[in-house]
Amino acid sequence: MKKFSFLKTMLLSTALTMSTFAMGQYRLVTSTTDLESGAKYVLANSASGTVKLMGYQNTNNRPQSTSDFTVTDGKIYVSPAIASSDQTSAYQITLTGSTGAWVLNDTVNSTILGPAPTGNNNYLKANADANFTIAISGTGVATITAVGGANANGRNIVRYNNSASLFSCYSTGQADVYLYKYDATLSVGDATKAKANLVKNTIVSNELIFGAAAKVSVYNTAGQVVKTAEVAENSRLDVSALPKGTYVVTGIVNGQAVSQKVIKK
Repeated sequence: MKKFSFLKTMLLSTALTMSTFAMGQYRLVTSTTDLESGAKYVLANSASGTVKLMGYQNTNNRPQSTSDFTVTDGKIYVSPAIASSDQTSAYQITLTGSTGAWVLNDTVNSTILGPAPTGNNNYLKANADANFTIAISGTGVATITAVGGANANGRNIVRYNNSASLFSCYSTGQADVYLYKYDATLSVGDATKAKANLVKNTIVSNELIFGAAAKVSVYNTAGQVVKTAEVAENSRLDVSALPKGTYVVTGIVNGQAVSQKVIKK
């Protein structure tokens, strides 16, 4: 299946039964110019392939999300947690502060993240005094180091622990981490504004029928790509093998990024 690049950027929003599902596009941060106060990010363990993201707050650390996320052309699609009771989804970080003193805000839990100021434990938890320097390599490696509210014994660098499958603060070792920045300029409801009816039948059993030629991807609610294709106007795409549920179809139509929700019966 062919890979393809989306235009910057889109917010994919859909309604699920008794809850809200909001999927957004997140782009790999490869420069400190992508660091912006007020912007939202997710923290990952890789820049390519299948990645895990920072999840819920346990007593002292942040376990990885239950779901896997597929990186396509430096982008992932994520439906972040909206309640602190969610122990499966990825959690967003809202960045505040400025260069040399960035603050990592977990708005779902209403906390500022940081290391434990004292002791020899590798923690990433609530620390109202914490702020960080953030360096970004050309390949996207994020070196996030506490300078305010720092641990007295040097356990201040946010890293990914492969053995324990969690994100925490360490003095040395462990695996690199990566930031993906949230982008949103186009919602599902904006498909008509784009003057392109990408999918004709948004409630389907076996086939999607397309109203325009496009390169398309189908995403499930975990943000995983479950199908890709290059389709022609009025062509059909077999989705009979997909489980019942809600999906988002994205594509480029005449140079315009378009996305639509579909429900598989």
